Amino acid sequence: ERGDTDTTTGGTLTVTAGGSRVSGNAADIVARIVTNEMGGSFPAEAVKAQAVAAYTYVKYYNSIGQNPSVGLGSPSDKTKSLVNGVIGQTVRYNGALCLATYCAYNSGYTASAKSVWGGSGYSYLISKYSSYDDDYNGPAGTTTKISAGTVQSKLENALNISLDDVVPEDWFDILSWHDDTNYVNQVRIGGQKTITARTLRESILGPANLRSTDFEVEYDSGSDKFVFVTRGYGHGVGMSQQGAKLMAQDGWNYVDILEFYFDGATVS
Repeated sequence: ERGDTDTTTGGTLTVTAGGSRVSGNAADIVARIVTNEMGGSFPAEAVKAQAVAAYTYVKYYNSIGQNPSVGLGSPSDKTKSLVNGVIGQTVRYNGALCLATYCAYNSGYTASAKSVWGGSGYSYLISKYSSYDDDYNGPAGTTTKISAGTVQSKLENALNISLDDVVPEDWFDILSWHDDTNYVNQVRIGGQKTITARTLRESILGPANLRSTDFEVEYDSGSDKFVFVTRGYGHGVGMSQQGAKLMAQDGWNYVDILEFYFDGATVS
């Protein structure tokens, strides 16, 4: 509810940063979140979109008694001014605060909340085409190479399996995808265990190695490395930061940016 907020201060927010609880003026905290997420080079309308998304995101969790984990930076006067101009505004769906998630950029399609986190109730976090993100990825995507030894160690330790008698070409078998997109759903590992692509990314290989769950993988016997080609960076749900940047450069305002990524939601 907005009873404890106004468009001057935004009230008080509480987050977890670096393992510690941080509580304070909403504008100050949001400016620090925005700086950590975007730095100081993004266009004004993208910064404002990030500010409203971050404010809504933290407020959503505070409203259910939780303090979300965030990164905090040291904002410039320009960032503080932009945040102060929109503080107190929220993204809402049918009048309720949205879970206003964001990521670096998606694969050309946003990922639905259901496909990433399961459950239901986030009708505004659906899979939809985003031409700006598609353009940002480019035709080639991003290539990451990981040694077969590293991959084997990570897979075996996480899944309690042995790949010694399995040729590397058979270590990864993509079984299904989400929402008619290229986001991978399930992967069969070494013919022995089936896991989700989210588990592979977040818990086994790590986000630094597998930038998103929109990926293709091949084994290169010449270098004894696995070659992952990904599109997107992050979970893909909600607002894309690089997409917002390109939209702002193309003349979109922060309200239009947010209402695109949070389908059917309104900013007020």
